Amino acid sequence: MSSTGKSLLVSASEFFRYPKMKNIKYAAVILFSFSCLIFFMLAAYAQQTGESISKQGIVHDDLYMAGGNIHIRAEVTGDVVAAGGRVFIRQKVKGDVIAAAGRVLMMAEVSDDVRLAGGDVTLSGHVGDDAILAGGSVTVTPESIIEGRGWLSGGYLDIAGHFKQELKAAGGRIILNARVDGDVELTGEWVNISSSTVINGDLIYRSPNKAEIDNAAKINGTIKHIPAERPGLGVSTGEFIFAGLLVFLGVLATAILTGLVLYVALPGVFHAGSELAKQQPLKYLGLGFLILAVPPAVMGVLIFTLIGLPLAIALFFLYGLFLLFSIFIGIFYAGDRLIRLIKKDPVFSKRQHIVYFSTAILLFLLLNLIPFVGNLVFLFLIMTGMGVLSQIVFNIFKEQRIANS
Repeated sequence: MSSTGKSLLVSASEFFRYPKMKNIKYAAVILFSFSCLIFFMLAAYAQQTGESISKQGIVHDDLYMAGGNIHIRAEVTGDVVAAGGRVFIRQKVKGDVIAAAGRVLMMAEVSDDVRLAGGDVTLSGHVGDDAILAGGSVTVTPESIIEGRGWLSGGYLDIAGHFKQELKAAGGRIILNARVDGDVELTGEWVNISSSTVINGDLIYRSPNKAEIDNAAKINGTIKHIPAERPGLGVSTGEFIFAGLLVFLGVLATAILTGLVLYVALPGVFHAGSELAKQQPLKYLGLGFLILAVPPAVMGVLIFTLIGLPLAIALFFLYGLFLLFSIFIGIFYAGDRLIRLIKKDPVFSKRQHIVYFSTAILLFLLLNLIPFVGNLVFLFLIMTGMGVLSQIVFNIFKEQRIANS
């Protein structure tokens, strides 16, 4: 799973550690943001895609970008929607900012709302309205100013800066070192209020542990501690079901986003892989089995040798990327075969391919909820994807060698 997906699961798990339905509704707001992001990715095509892309100058319109590494150094008069491995935003944006990536860094002035999601999310800038941040690790730097409300969730939250309205945050560990002109509501297992914190409203925190509040911290309102039960105590069946549904929707949103980013960036690889698998499915299933089994064994041997350890680490990351790409190629192939069984000799537009691919991801996740059957489907798709992807990579190297000879 992508780093964004992992961070989402971390954030969701921290929310659902407590039985208060209010917290679950708050989680729904965060996950709704992810759904909105997916809507934008489905409704609009990225203006720039690629492994590493950069935008400079002035953009007199909305800006949509998808790729591995995205650097936005342009002043944008409209909205910014970006998705990729890493997203960096460093210039003024006069509209909204919506970004999702393994790492998101925003060092810019944004006139409207900011919605960021990722494995590692950092906000260091001026936000003209609300800021909604979610990730495995979320940081708001001391230079940040949020004119509207702040809604944060994550496994680890380090919150500084100046919030001119209310602040709500939920996570595993929360460190507050900010000035907040409104009320503060925190939900976490560990809450730390640092010395330079100034709260010009009430502090309400839900936690199984008493907060660590520095004596130098200034809290001008009341302090209320609501003891929260630890996981598994006092949670109704309905709340568990609702929480599980929200987690599923979050994982679905992350999976669709990741798949679409890869497809928009490299559509030719997906279509070529689907055609190869259709022509010789058993061949590529067997090849995928070998590639699934052999590299982990090689890495295991290299780990125990001093010289081979750096190579093993490099192979580990490359193998992880290969697995991620392979599973989505496998899903794309399965969805393409399914729709062609329903509709004979179909001709699809790019928009239709995106819709069918998203539907295939949904079906794949639903099948994975079924014991044993889900595991078989997963193995079949990932081995097929690895087989055809390895063939595509081999063909590229072969063509390059011929061209250079």
